[in-house]
Amino acid sequence: MTQFVAPEPPAATTNGVEVGSRPVEASPPKRRKAGPILSIVFGVIAVIFGLIQLFGLFGPKVVDSSAVASEIQSRVSTGLATCSEDLPAKVGATISCSVLDGADTYNVRATVTAVDGDNVRYDLEQM
Repeated sequence: MTQFVAPEPPAATTNGVEVGSRPVEASPPKRRKAGPILSIVFGVIAVIFGLIQLFGLFGPKVVDSSAVASEIQSRVSTGLATCSEDLPAKVGATISCSVLDGADTYNVRATVTAVDGDNVRYDLEQM
């Protein structure tokens, strides 16, 4: 013998909405927060880059006077070389250094010929 199961009667509706239920409201689309976060990240990066530029961490701004004097002693003379100022790391910049070689004293001019990142090239010329 087979049993017959009757389907449930449809729920009472009014204008397509079940009686006793609330209408379903569409939820607002989820808001992405990437815009404000990216703005903050780029702002922080800009501040860091500005500080690095301010403090001169991208390449040398000068060649230390003792480095120039040491180079003079190794390339030009074995005498004692002294430079009173640092050599600016700009093409065309010059400083004058003095060399004491025994009883003789003379000057050597250092002139920047090229700047490439951290590398500064300069010529030395006895005056």
